[in-house]
Amino acid sequence: MKFHTFYEMFIYQYQNGKPMNFDKTFFPELIEFVNKNETSISSSHPNVYVIYLVLMMFLNKDNDKFSIKYKKYLKLNENKFSRVQFSYYYRYLESFYHSKINEGQINFRNELFEIYTIMFAKDLFILENFITDKDFNNVINIALPLGKFDWVRLYIEKYKDFIIPDLAEESYNLAMAKFFFYKEDFKNVFPHLNLIHYKDPHYYINSKILLAKVYYETGALGSLVSLLDSLRKYLTREKNLNNPQVQILKNFIKHISILAKIREGNKTDELGILKKMMENGKIFLSSKSWFVEKIVEFDSIKNR
Repeated sequence: MKFHTFYEMFIYQYQNGKPMNFDKTFFPELIEFVNKNETSISSSHPNVYVIYLVLMMFLNKDNDKFSIKYKKYLKLNENKFSRVQFSYYYRYLESFYHSKINEGQINFRNELFEIYTIMFAKDLFILENFITDKDFNNVINIALPLGKFDWVRLYIEKYKDFIIPDLAEESYNLAMAKFFFYKEDFKNVFPHLNLIHYKDPHYYINSKILLAKVYYETGALGSLVSLLDSLRKYLTREKNLNNPQVQILKNFIKHISILAKIREGNKTDELGILKKMMENGKIFLSSKSWFVEKIVEFDSIKNR
């Protein structure tokens, strides 16, 4: 119980991006105890050992030792856990890799996709006979940039009927719109975007971000400018957005506006500005890998 409490403390601290004055009484003693008795605890108390490894993973994020150890332990000790426990324990690993990716280490997409293939094969995505729209979309967002199109279609078809009903239609259509976008089949993006009802700001924001990228890819820069203008008005008008949603939209608008200017006039000075902005690891940028791809494209044109 103490380990779980400490984990919640550290995750809350990480998400807020600043140290918190939590009472960590007994933390050093408990860690030392497990270190001294690691063999017996890993063998006889697997649930204690799991949360210990999770803590070590997050506290030593620059060292892959504990994430490798954790993955190996889950694989070798599957028979010690119920399916529900196993599902939760893989979600700890999912959360860890997401934190690395959000810090700009997009190479961890491959590691996370490997976890998703295990969860898919063992049917660990479903808890209490449903999957949340957030969990459903997280998988799509990781697998598509890796080009895992066949796997994504299998995933969508397997789990679309298990999404919580209130947002099932939105989740499915946003997933399919993204699917066709990554396949560069842009004409088939629109029918799915048109079926999304904006019950939640998350779906409005993500749909418009995807639409902006379609306009950019198809050279419809006039439509892109109009869309960005409407998004700025949306930010001013919509009072129910939380701070992360506001920042995500503002950052995306700022970056794609510069990208559009570069494409329109091949302004190399703007390209340098965009590169410098992208280097700021403290800013969360939606579609960061896509922006990186566009910058690489401009660089290759410039160097011809």
